[in-house]
Amino acid sequence: MAIGEETRLLDRGVASPARSPRVFAAVATVSGLLLGCAGLVVFGRSGTRFGIGLGVQPGDRGTLGVPDRGALGVPTGQPDETLTAGPRNQPLLSLFMKGDTNSENQQRFNMNAFLDTCEVRPQESEFCVFVNTNDYYYRLSDLMNGDPNAFPVSKVMTDPLYEGSILKTLHSDPAFATQDPGGRLNMMAEEIRRRDCAPFRDDTLLLHLRSGDSGWIAKTALGEEESETDETVETVDRDASDLGIIDATAIQGILAYLQQTPSIRRVVMRTTLHFGVPEREDEGLIDPNELQMLYTEYGLSDASLWGTNFMLHDVYNALTGAGYETWVTSHSSADQDACEYAKACHFLSPDGRGFSHLMTELNKILAQCS
Repeated sequence: MAIGEETRLLDRGVASPARSPRVFAAVATVSGLLLGCAGLVVFGRSGTRFGIGLGVQPGDRGTLGVPDRGALGVPTGQPDETLTAGPRNQPLLSLFMKGDTNSENQQRFNMNAFLDTCEVRPQESEFCVFVNTNDYYYRLSDLMNGDPNAFPVSKVMTDPLYEGSILKTLHSDPAFATQDPGGRLNMMAEEIRRRDCAPFRDDTLLLHLRSGDSGWIAKTALGEEESETDETVETVDRDASDLGIIDATAIQGILAYLQQTPSIRRVVMRTTLHFGVPEREDEGLIDPNELQMLYTEYGLSDASLWGTNFMLHDVYNALTGAGYETWVTSHSSADQDACEYAKACHFLSPDGRGFSHLMTELNKILAQCS
């Protein structure tokens, strides 16, 4: 099947570690009221950052101040389905959302628990997520304005896996290379406009959650000290490029947006765990220093998997605890995700990195509410 129909990779947007001036700046006041004693990090329109420690101690469960309310049983209309692993290094993991992240979850969410097929049973709080174990190549944000001669671009242009994909289509057009960043954005928007994808109208928030190689959440969940830098969870720089920032502030920003948008009754969480390392056969084509950095910062590990489990539970519990019907979904297709994110009436991507920023800009152009 051509990637333009069902792309089997998901973008790993790491180009810009700083948060974009997204909607959270607009609702900072409400976010502050909601946060209370949990702590606050506010990003102003100019990018100015003001921080107050979250008060999460190493060794805590990892809820980041979010009550565990996933067991309240908010009714869901999400259908049952069976997901099948992607064609190249895209296994599945089973995610159990009922109650706390317990030993049963840990048995399901580790490197020895990858599945070829996974049953989604929302009524039983059973969900599934794809894991991109070698997500070095098809990165929509990085390849938009990167070096056209870079190895990931040549891989996309020559590997049959990417036939019909958004990136190959754009890079095959000689006009694309002559455009400035704004022109490339417009060309991508027009390419996505031509593609079909599921609509998400005014009653739904489509929520992209970066997961997988998120560092500080994994360390918090596992109770690991950051001894090399002498930083604690309270003092760590959440803008650092190697750290995930789906924290309590981001969660409260989501809730604030929902509070200000009364038409929304449902939240569709969308995530695919991605680890930005190359396939083994390509390692010799990459600079050794870069390769070491990739495995250090973005490599697959039980710690990152388990940290992701905590983060997804925290977001899910906050949403269901606030009374929202909450779906947990995962695609193996970067192009399908990009199309749905861009055209959703309501879309948030709270980590603020490269892919997040790109999808937010595309959504400003292509959002459909009717």
